[in-house]
Amino acid sequence: MSKIIIRAIMEVLGTPQEHVEKSSKLLLDKIKETKGIEVVKSYISDAKETKVSDKQPENIKFFSVVVECELGFENIDKVVGFCFDFMPSSIDILEPSNLQIDAREMNAVINDLMARLHRYDMFVKNMTAHTKMLQKELEKKKSQ
Repeated sequence: MSKIIIRAIMEVLGTPQEHVEKSSKLLLDKIKETKGIEVVKSYISDAKETKVSDKQPENIKFFSVVVECELGFENIDKVVGFCFDFMPSSIDILEPSNLQIDAREMNAVINDLMARLHRYDMFVKNMTAHTKMLQKELEKKKSQ
């Protein structure tokens, strides 16, 4: 299979502005250091003040930076791994215009995807149970 080129867009959101700017640069550096990812082009926007909620206190200012990259991958499995590891807002496959994936490769991609989803699901369930347990303990302490 020929190299897969994608455009990925990631948003870094937070406060203070300096932290968001530094984090966006660290994100791009981490992508560049990741084995199996070739950075073809990259762009980091200037930080912009962003309203995240109608309930956002007026004294707290959030900032947003957009990191846009064109990235090269050996196979679709690496693309899916990138999506899980870096959680882009969106991706566009730029090349090739037609992907041909044999059944074995697609099976591996889907099974890896399912394994990751199951791990995340188990983590969420464990955190939910832990939160419920802590809430019960807190209620018990309050009633004493």
